[in-house]
Amino acid sequence: MKLACFRADRRVPVRSSWHLLRAVWLWFAVCRAGAQTLPPFHHPAAPAGSVTVRLHPMENVAPGTERLVTFGLPFPRGSITAAGLAIAALHKDKWLGLVKKGNRTGTSNIGIIRGGTATNVITDLVEIAAEARSHDQSMRTAIASAIENAFHDAAAKVVSDQGTAVRADVERHVDYESFRLDENSPIVKWTHQAIVDLGQTPEVGVTNGGIDANWLVLHGIPTVTLGCGQRNVHTNKEELDIADYLAAIKIAKRVLHYAA
Repeated sequence: MKLACFRADRRVPVRSSWHLLRAVWLWFAVCRAGAQTLPPFHHPAAPAGSVTVRLHPMENVAPGTERLVTFGLPFPRGSITAAGLAIAALHKDKWLGLVKKGNRTGTSNIGIIRGGTATNVITDLVEIAAEARSHDQSMRTAIASAIENAFHDAAAKVVSDQGTAVRADVERHVDYESFRLDENSPIVKWTHQAIVDLGQTPEVGVTNGGIDANWLVLHGIPTVTLGCGQRNVHTNKEELDIADYLAAIKIAKRVLHYAA
């Protein structure tokens, strides 16, 4: 649940202000830890969220061993090839980016790829980190499963001239749980009124971001987040609208006043 207060005003590039933004809503959320009048709504945890994949070439390597492998014969395939095949398959089957399957939606991203030491050395290990997001728990799990299956399938297809395949080790865990607050809950009403008090029009919406509020709600502390002036978030054009940021601080103070 996100209440946003937008103004067109001065903007500056931002790289280190996120901890200040977090402090704004943590401030008034934590103060309500002992005064809950309406229970929050959230989904139970599911085995999905982040997906970490490690790919190991298996040429002359015993199962479970992780070490650099040198080949006596040309072997133009390995961990990097398997990673490429898996990512290409996910793209082809529309499991990357904005994911729509029937009436369910979500997003996914391959954010980190690490591996290799030289052009003439077959990579002994490629590490990949991906994420799956959805407000639908089953859809989030489905995306994570598609990513995992793609890497297992690709690893099995990359076989050396001696008949050994790449091994894919996949780890999955939950980073954030989705939640939706009752619009009639006290914290939402207080925030709504605080925005009105400052002469702005509140807008209630849903965001796909993962923040501390997800965990606060999961542990029984109803928490809203404020639009704090972020623009082009997580891009090289990210910037902060100073007027919106300062307005969010004023709103947080007003919420504390109503919660007292």
